[in-house]
Amino acid sequence: MKVLHFYRTYFPDSQGGLEEAIRQICLNTIPFGVESRVLTISARPSGNPIELAEARVYQVKKHGELASCTVGLGAIKKYRELADWADVIHLHYPWPFSDVVRLLCPNDKASVLTYHSDIIRQSVLKRVYAPLEKRYLATIDAVVSTSPNYLAGSQTLQSVVQKVTTIPLGIDRNSYPQVDKNHIDKYRA
Repeated sequence: MKVLHFYRTYFPDSQGGLEEAIRQICLNTIPFGVESRVLTISARPSGNPIELAEARVYQVKKHGELASCTVGLGAIKKYRELADWADVIHLHYPWPFSDVVRLLCPNDKASVLTYHSDIIRQSVLKRVYAPLEKRYLATIDAVVSTSPNYLAGSQTLQSVVQKVTTIPLGIDRNSYPQVDKNHIDKYRA
């Protein structure tokens, strides 16, 4: 099975919880025959795909950012190309630009959305965004909530509750790189 993950940031440019969640999904599905590719946006995109242990990473140029919503117009063309390759498209929410790309590039591929967070800080923009979000969520086949409490407390997840399955994020500690003791001591000082 071939899976395309689409999110605004990813390794090696950015390291955070959401990037690690995507990495863990990719790593832990390899034994089941899943080949993953990640499409992301970068201020300094590599001209070629980046081969990581978990996935081949494709970067497109970042054109701007508004209210934490990264935009890279090259993602539209690259998404079409990689969606043709994929059997499943795995989207990661929230990222309104992803909604736009998906709606501009319709396809018949199975889709799953991991719902990482409600939009909270941009509450005014969220009201403007709501119609686009509703259309976007209607195109998704399955939605993953990472906890039952999150599902219960999210109005957005409640609007698509019939599509939601709760799957906690799993972290394999053995996949973390070993940190040099000298490096740790340097930051303790």
